[in-house]
Amino acid sequence: MKFAVGTFACFSIAIACGCGGGGTEPTVPVTGTVSFNSSPVAGATVVFGADSGQARSATAVTDSSGAFSLSTYGEYDGAIVGTYKVAISKTETSGGMSEDEEHAAIEAGQELPEAQAKSVLPSKYSSAATSGLVAEVTASGENQFTFELKD
Repeated sequence: MKFAVGTFACFSIAIACGCGGGGTEPTVPVTGTVSFNSSPVAGATVVFGADSGQARSATAVTDSSGAFSLSTYGEYDGAIVGTYKVAISKTETSGGMSEDEEHAAIEAGQELPEAQAKSVLPSKYSSAATSGLVAEVTASGENQFTFELKD
């Protein structure tokens, strides 16, 4: 009886975790660009939030020309086929100190100033629930998206 219970438990775990390829769904290449008021946005975080049953979201950071390539399991491997709600954010930090300045201040017993983070893009774009941005990733097709953000 113990053998049957143990076998059932192992079988149940195997079914729950998936078999073969580690339970990962295949991805397809996804690229795009982000601009704000017609200017490319460098250093923006792009998140394709799973919306139609995909196991995972996909993310990227834009380069100096606003271009991005999504990653899901590994670098630039793309996204799982499906519909996504998209969030795009970029923050800039001011104030604060460099790492060397922080170490010197700590050694001197000084209080560290707080860095201030400021959103560069309108806040509505930082949440998939409010951005209004949607992307349909298909098994065949270009999967190249252009997001032109406005004030």
